[in-house]
Amino acid sequence: MAFTELYETMREKVMRQDVNRLKGKDPFIFQIDITGAEEGSFYVAYQDGALTMEPCANDARDVRILVSGENLRKLLKHELDPFRAFLGGKIRVKGNIAKVMALKDLL
Repeated sequence: MAFTELYETMREKVMRQDVNRLKGKDPFIFQIDITGAEEGSFYVAYQDGALTMEPCANDARDVRILVSGENLRKLLKHELDPFRAFLGGKIRVKGNIAKVMALKDLL
């Protein structure tokens, strides 16, 4: 699967989520860097009650998440637990780790 296909799969899942689940949460920008054959970056932002997602890096990010394309697909299919993946080094997180909990609400 190419980066574009993986990005679109993630976008479809994230953008159909009910943003009401994020009410009361601080604005955030997560940048996800995919490693491996499907290498690329995209970001998910929540601000003023709306979500946006773009296929590029964002220097204003709160959190940078590094994950392989294979592991991202497993996360999206709920075949890989995010917490265990983090502890096992399959996901690396840099930045405001407290804000990562909002991403869990989207997936």
